[in-house]
Amino acid sequence: MRQDAEVIMKLTDADNAADGIFFPALEQNMMGAVLINENDEVMFFNPAAEKLWGYKREEVIGNNIDMLIPRDLRPAHPEYIRHNREGGKARVEGMSRELQLEKKDGSKIWTRFALSKVSAEGKVYYLALVRDASVEMAQKEQTRQLIIAVDHLDRPVIVLDPERHIVQCNRAFTEMFGYCISEASGMQPDTLLNIPEFPADNRIRLQQLLWKTAR
Repeated sequence: MRQDAEVIMKLTDADNAADGIFFPALEQNMMGAVLINENDEVMFFNPAAEKLWGYKREEVIGNNIDMLIPRDLRPAHPEYIRHNREGGKARVEGMSRELQLEKKDGSKIWTRFALSKVSAEGKVYYLALVRDASVEMAQKEQTRQLIIAVDHLDRPVIVLDPERHIVQCNRAFTEMFGYCISEASGMQPDTLLNIPEFPADNRIRLQQLLWKTAR
C-alpha cells in the first residue's frame, strides 16, 4: 500500500498544477472523475467516483488505472493506452458511450463514460467522467424485449411519433403491406392510402390499423 505521505504529495502536485478552480470543480462534480498521469497512475479520484467503484480515494490514488478496469479487459488495457499515448486514437476518446464498470465487490453496473486526452507540459493525462446509467440501460433492455415481442405478433403493429411518422413496425406489417422496416420508417401511413397502386384490400386493412392506433 502506498504511504500516506506519497498520496498527499501527488494530490498537492495535482492542485498546484491546476488553475485554482479545476480540481475543486471536479471534486464536487456529481459525475465520477478520474485523472491519470503519464505513468497511468490515478492522481485524482473524486467522491462520486468512490461511490461508483466502491473504493475509497486512498485505495486508488497512486495505483495503476488497471485496478479500475474490468478484469476481462485488463490484459489488453496497457497496450491500448500505450498505443494512444504514441499517437493512436482511442475509440472512446472525445465521445460519450455506455461501458460496464466493475465495482470493488465484483458486481457490475452500466455507466456512461466520457474520456478526454489532456496534454500539458509535454506530458499526456487522461480524464474520465463517469455517471451511473443503470436505469437508462434497463429501460433500453425493456424496450428491446418489447420490440422483439411485438415483432412476433401475427397482427400488424405500427408505432407513430406525434407527427404520425412510423418509428417502429413489426414483421406482420411488413409482410402484409410489402414494405421492409427501413422503407416504412419515417413514412406517414396516410400517404399509402393515396397511392393508386396500393391494393384496395390492403387500404382497408391499413385504415382499420390506423383507426386502432389512433384510439
